[in-house]
Amino acid sequence: MNNIEVRERGQHHGNPSQLKFGMKRKAKNSVIHQGEQRTVDTVRQMRDEGLSLRAIARCLNQMKVPTKNRGVKWHPEMVRRLIQF
Repeated sequence: MNNIEVRERGQHHGNPSQLKFGMKRKAKNSVIHQGEQRTVDTVRQMRDEGLSLRAIARCLNQMKVPTKNRGVKWHPEMVRRLIQF
């Protein structure tokens, strides 16, 4: 259709400007960021224990766990995205 690529719903378009939480860039490659990965594991465990996204975000903010954007507070939507991947 006029050489326009149609992307699947939910697929990222273009290059992501920022790596996913739990990853870091090392020599043009994405590798696991151990500190952030521990946070991802903890968040998934908290969710498995029945905590709501809002409660998890509140807990992360109280513990002063940094986000990828350093200084931005955790929000339930950020937690949801973190759990999805």
